[in-house]
Amino acid sequence: MQITFQVIEQTKGLIIRITGLEYLPNVVFIGRFAKFENDVLYVDDVYYDGRTHGTELFSGNSLYVDIPTSEQIFEYGIICGMEKCKEEPT
Repeated sequence: MQITFQVIEQTKGLIIRITGLEYLPNVVFIGRFAKFENDVLYVDDVYYDGRTHGTELFSGNSLYVDIPTSEQIFEYGIICGMEKCKEEPT
């Protein structure tokens, strides 16, 4: 598993992207980092296949974990019901 950011206590809740799952190689997972222990990545509110699936566990050498782009985070936010910051009218 290749994690492209430092896992520290403040990482909990960070929106992350997981790719390279052996049995679903073309699927991109986006969710909230929960914890990483014993080579298992725990991710909350995992989004894939057009819906949120709750908490998922990931493991394996082929996984690539990074921080998604702003556009991917925005799409994830809309799916999960998070509000986008509203700009004040000028």
